[in-house]
Amino acid sequence: KLGLTASQISQALMKETSQAPLTTVKKDGKDLDVTIKTEEETYKSVKDLENKKITTPTGQEVKIGDVAKVKEGTTSDTISKRDGKIYADVTAEVTSENVTAVSVDVQKNIDKIELHDNVTIDTGGVSADIEDSFTKLGLAMLAAVAIVYLVLVITFGGALAPFAILFS
Repeated sequence: KLGLTASQISQALMKETSQAPLTTVKKDGKDLDVTIKTEEETYKSVKDLENKKITTPTGQEVKIGDVAKVKEGTTSDTISKRDGKIYADVTAEVTSENVTAVSVDVQKNIDKIELHDNVTIDTGGVSADIEDSFTKLGLAMLAAVAIVYLVLVITFGGALAPFAILFS
C-alpha cells in the first residue's frame, strides 16, 4: 500500500559496510578517497527494530513494525547461490599424501547421511578434478583405440584382420 518493497526495507536496515567515495583528493602525489563515516545503529530489542522509521518513495515516514512482521531468530550472515540454488560450502585441507583415500573415506561418511529430497551433496576441489581427469582419460583412450581400428580397417581393407591385430 505504501509503495515499499522488501528490498527497500532490508536496505534501510542494512549496516553501511562499504561506501562509494564521495570524491578523491591528492596528497603527496597519491589519490585518497573521501567517504562519510556514520554512526552504527544497534537494536537492543525487537521493539527497537519495529519502531525504526523508514521513508517511503512518497516521502512518508512509517515504522518497520507497520509494514513488516519482525521475528527474532538466527540466520547466516551471507547467502551463497549457485545455479539459482542456495548452498553451503564446506572446505578442508588434506594433509595426507593420499588424497584419493581421504576422498573415499569422506564419501563413505557422506553416504551414511540421510538427506531430505531437496538436498544434494556434491564434491569439488582436488577429488572432483581427479575424477574428471580419469573420465577424460578413459574417453581419450576409447577414441584412440577407435581411430587406430579405423586406420587398420582402411589399410587392410577388411574388418577381421584389424580386429585380430588390435586385440592381440
